[in-house]
Amino acid sequence: MKNGKKPLTNTCIHQIVSKYFRKANVDTTERKHGPHAMRHSLASNMLHNNTPMHVIKEVLGHSSINTTIIYLNIDVKALRELALEVPYETV
Repeated sequence: MKNGKKPLTNTCIHQIVSKYFRKANVDTTERKHGPHAMRHSLASNMLHNNTPMHVIKEVLGHSSINTTIIYLNIDVKALRELALEVPYETV
């Protein structure tokens, strides 16, 4: 893609995303921000909404499902809600 006559570089996209975070008064001082963080957020939200992994992989443009798995954050709260109680056995 081209922005006028300049190619859109990773740095350029990061600056654009950061600009709109600032305009929206999103505090990014304590967390990562930019296009990469937005991709992580998208993937995590899709997973939270029970979107199949192969769909998330396609949306992110990954060629391997292993990349998508690494890309996703683990939702510890959801895992705790799904965890089964471990029976206690006396020896």
